Amino acid sequence: MTSHAGPHSVAARFALGALTAAVALAVTAPRPATGQAFDRVMVRTHVSAIFLDAKSSPPAGLAGLDLDVGNTVTVGADLTVFATPNVAFNLLAAFISPEVKSGAAGLNKSLGSVDALPPALTVQYHFLPDGKFRPYLGAGGSWVTFFDQSGDLQNLNVEISDAFGLVGQGGFNAYVTDHLAVMMDFRWVEILNKPDVKVGGVVADRLDFRHFILSGGVGFSF
Repeated sequence: MTSHAGPHSVAARFALGALTAAVALAVTAPRPATGQAFDRVMVRTHVSAIFLDAKSSPPAGLAGLDLDVGNTVTVGADLTVFATPNVAFNLLAAFISPEVKSGAAGLNKSLGSVDALPPALTVQYHFLPDGKFRPYLGAGGSWVTFFDQSGDLQNLNVEISDAFGLVGQGGFNAYVTDHLAVMMDFRWVEILNKPDVKVGGVVADRLDFRHFILSGGVGFSF
């Protein structure tokens, strides 16, 4: 089966463009009037639990496939680029492969899994940039590309179109040295469109979904 999208998908271009913009803004941003030095970049790696609320929402006149997309766990990373000690741009990179089930007559089983790239870009405000404990809030957007399938999803030639949505974010970095921190992060992603689910090139269903991401890990700033 030919995958729905590849490495040069919209999600990959979204992530690359967001990263380029964030770095450019941080590099060109003036330093505070006090001349105080601060770490411009933070790289974090984490384990993320992704709780998906994704179900069928078929167009009028279609019975749909009664789909349900399961929760999943993944390892991801994010990059934070600081424009000032308080304001930063954060880019999340992750790969997920949740299981898809169907309750439709004649199916009523697991259909396999679907691979997805869900990069998210947020603008963050860090409340205590000089402290050991540094909480933050953020908001931004996400673009999700589904690009490969397994099991019956592949056998039935199922394709899922891209999704885009808004992101709310919160969390903290707790520094154990001047540059090393442990972190917790949560993101709520509300998908604004209902991506098409095609079987053999014909729209058979749509997905109505949102997801919550809870991450814990370590970060290094420099």
